Amino acid sequence: MPSPKGNYLFVQPVAPETSDFIQQLNTAYYQIKRLALVKKTSLRYLEQLENGKPPEDLKLAEVGQLRRPKTMADVRKVVPEEFIGYLKKATEQSTDEQFLSFLNTHSNPADYGVLGSEVALQLVLGNVYLDTDVKPGMMYLYQVIRVDKSNKKTFWAQGITVAGAENETLGQLNTQLSGVAGDDSLVTVKWHIPINPLNSTPKFPILYQVDPQDQASRRNVSFYPTEPRTIRASVWLFNDNSWKKESTLIPTMNDAGDTLTFYWSKPCVPEEVVRVFLLPQDLVENPGTPSDTATAVAIGNNKIKLIYGAKAQDTTDAIRVSWAQLPAKPYYTGIEIARDNGADSTFSVIAQLTPSDSSFYDYYIRPGVSYTYRVRPLFIPLQGLVQSIAAEAIGTGTKFSRPLPVSDLQVQHEGRNIRLNWTGTDSPSVFSYYVYRGTSKDNLSRVSGTLRKTTTFLDSSDVLSGRSEYFYSILTMNLTQDTSELAPPVAIRPLRSIETTYPKTVEAALINKEVWLSWNDVRTEDNILTGFIIQRKSEPNGMFRPLSQTVLDQPSFTDTTLREGQTVWYRVAAVTAFGDTTAFSNDAELSLPRPDPDPVFTFYVRNISQGIEVSWPRINDGKREKYGIYRREATSDTFTKIGEASSQETQFLDPQVESGTKYVYSVTSIEAANRESKRVKSLAIVRE
Repeated sequence: MPSPKGNYLFVQPVAPETSDFIQQLNTAYYQIKRLALVKKTSLRYLEQLENGKPPEDLKLAEVGQLRRPKTMADVRKVVPEEFIGYLKKATEQSTDEQFLSFLNTHSNPADYGVLGSEVALQLVLGNVYLDTDVKPGMMYLYQVIRVDKSNKKTFWAQGITVAGAENETLGQLNTQLSGVAGDDSLVTVKWHIPINPLNSTPKFPILYQVDPQDQASRRNVSFYPTEPRTIRASVWLFNDNSWKKESTLIPTMNDAGDTLTFYWSKPCVPEEVVRVFLLPQDLVENPGTPSDTATAVAIGNNKIKLIYGAKAQDTTDAIRVSWAQLPAKPYYTGIEIARDNGADSTFSVIAQLTPSDSSFYDYYIRPGVSYTYRVRPLFIPLQGLVQSIAAEAIGTGTKFSRPLPVSDLQVQHEGRNIRLNWTGTDSPSVFSYYVYRGTSKDNLSRVSGTLRKTTTFLDSSDVLSGRSEYFYSILTMNLTQDTSELAPPVAIRPLRSIETTYPKTVEAALINKEVWLSWNDVRTEDNILTGFIIQRKSEPNGMFRPLSQTVLDQPSFTDTTLREGQTVWYRVAAVTAFGDTTAFSNDAELSLPRPDPDPVFTFYVRNISQGIEVSWPRINDGKREKYGIYRREATSDTFTKIGEASSQETQFLDPQVESGTKYVYSVTSIEAANRESKRVKSLAIVRE
């Protein structure tokens, strides 16, 4: 079993039988061997155990020997002097010699009274070995070899654990404070622990291999046999501004066998404050989950000062309840104020104050109604201190101030409706709020019902129009129906569609390569319309884009950016005074045609040895991309295109000619998209 002190090896049963005593008498010592596991290890030893032989494939080193102490010096090596004192007292032995003699003749833990289940006694009896030379988090394999008094060695046992591993089962126990009592000279604290989680204590696993790096494997070998009879608990007392271990308690078991109870008492001076908590621990002192801190005071119920009288007075917006201030004592935790619920004669707690308070203002009242109040002190829990009959007072509220206007009024769109939010006044005398609305900040009318316990309102009225701007304000009313001034109005226009007209068509005319656009002026039909926007697209399925960055104030527009050969589509819409756009007109399509390419007026033909050469002067006009060369025989009326030349070339060779034949040539210019000029000139030549 791993523990804060190291790894405990339980070599002999903690509750031995007769056969165990006989075997112990014939044992000289136990040899303890150990191996630190750092990688996955196979444990093929179960079959060999049946033959009484240790496994041979793992090399373990001896780390110690477990012997029954023979001298008091041996005893003091394994337990502190304080525990030896407890053992002497339990066995009624006064000297070391007497105790050592008793130890040598008593091997049964039951002979040592309440200390019989302590692991420290098992160390003294030689049943348990404590390996302190271990590293927390490291997995260790142990082997125990029994050596009898004839020096014969026999394999005894083998086990694995992880040093410093937590006792997860013990951590599941929930320690509960169940009682505190006190008088002028003593305090007593009681805790109980349900032990149902101990029923799920795991059994020793049968392992064939372990992996120190695997969390599941590590949990399997971190075994804690936690039984109810081995549970102890230490009491920690707050003293001199720090927590100190005060004592270790042994519990009692209830008749049902499912709950452990711990009792602890402390002698005190009158009104001494005691703060303690309980920390459960297992057989080898692994800690569990600590309890909550318990506070106890050494005082009885007959010595405490109570609240004997209370007054209720009418004040502005409230009823003031007052009482004599309590003395500054540690057993008070607060003051409880309860108020009657009306005709059913029941009371509800409306406030819990600090012990030093001596008055309370009840703002949540109705005018002219009488209220009964009960006042009593609160004490530290579970100690039994209580004021059974509370001090009472009756009061009526009649004085209320005029409420203040709300603040931070905000209005915002919520779909097609208007949402109002505001910060209400913090006076509990406020009864309700009312929403006011109008098309002018000086002419508002109420549009809501009584709004209680809310600071929001949704105006979804059908009368709201997107043509108008609306002003909103809030009125506050208190319990006496006195009202505040209206909050400063806030304006907003609803996001609701405006029914209006729009230009249906656009007229487009091309004059001197500029597009003149015009449409009917629909502003004369609805004065909410204040201007126009014009858009254009250059592809049939393209996107319309604005032609002007500003709203047009005339029903016409001139587009000077159209290029030759470009086809465009226009549309126009009206704009309202609020900046909204109406529907768009039908599209108007317009094209600016390209002029025919310039023809070739000048070119030359001549005979050369390779054929007939056609040449022309170089022209760089930025449009001409190539030339087309045409030819026909003088006896034919039809030209045939015989080739092309780039715009960078100035001649073309026609080698496919016959001597003595007369040919006629013509040249054209070709622009982008194969747009070709007309043939305006021809030249004849006879092939020599």
